[in-house]
Amino acid sequence: MRLVGPPRRRVRSRGFSGSTLTRIPQILMPATPRPWTMSRSSRPILIEMVSIVVAIVLGFGVTSWSESRRDRGRDEAALERIHQELEANRQGLARAAPYYAEISERLDSMVRADGDGGLEVTPIPGWRGLSPPSIRSASFTVATSTGALEHVDFAVADQIAIAYEALDDFSTSLDHALANAMAGGFTAKSDWLVALALLAEVAVFAEMRLEQTLEYMGDL
Repeated sequence: MRLVGPPRRRVRSRGFSGSTLTRIPQILMPATPRPWTMSRSSRPILIEMVSIVVAIVLGFGVTSWSESRRDRGRDEAALERIHQELEANRQGLARAAPYYAEISERLDSMVRADGDGGLEVTPIPGWRGLSPPSIRSASFTVATSTGALEHVDFAVADQIAIAYEALDDFSTSLDHALANAMAGGFTAKSDWLVALALLAEVAVFAEMRLEQTLEYMGDL
């Protein structure tokens, strides 16, 4: 007896059609990005953003220019006041230095001729004591304390500092002479001779320094 099984079912293969095969590269490859285009609704926003950026940049520029102009004006005003102060000090030294030199020469002649006695014994023609000139430094002090010379050229500031350093040397020598005179330290002609000769030398040097600084500032 022959057993007969159920009939076999034929499996139908499912292949890819031609249209599907042609679409495979398109499916596997990434899509080409579309070029960006600005919509009409986004243009006003972009224009406003650009305007804000430009306004900020211009604002910084105007502020920087205004600050630079203000600093330059302050520097020029400070230099002008210092120039006037140095000129006034130079004129005072120009009057004091010849007096100190002249009295020193007379004292030297009197000491050589009559000996070293007190001034009350032999008066000196033209004697006016130490006759200190008025030395001012207020403008320079204010300018340095307020930072008015912060943006001044270094060479100019250096010349100004040298001039006031020479004035300080003269003021120190003058203060020592005044202190000795008030304390009764000058009892003989030679004491006055040494003090006045030193003042004459320091005054001439300070006047020379001031002239150099004023000429340098005048050439700016």
